[in-house]
Amino acid sequence: MISYRITSTVIGLFIAIAIIFLVRKDYIHVRHTIWWLGLAVCSVLVGFFPETVDVVARWFGVNYPPTFFFSLGFAAMLIKILRMDIEFSRQEREIKRLTQRLAILEKRDREQED
Repeated sequence: MISYRITSTVIGLFIAIAIIFLVRKDYIHVRHTIWWLGLAVCSVLVGFFPETVDVVARWFGVNYPPTFFFSLGFAAMLIKILRMDIEFSRQEREIKRLTQRLAILEKRDREQED
């Protein structure tokens, strides 16, 4: 049976290596990597210092530390999804504006040709 310390450390290192690989291959923007590298660092830190989760859980009044750990992970995922939706909405708005500008310019060109 593998301890969760080793599992957490390996997952963190795997995420960090995967993110660095994806940045080098230009599959992901550098500004999007901060979140994932932070997650990888947290995972490695939990692997090296598992008692940290216990201490932080007690600060927040959680009696069973793994519950706090999973709740924190769930909250982080929700925040990440919200940020992705905000970015997606911004991109949609920008595409709509660019499409409208292009239509105006094409109309102006047609009017000048006539």
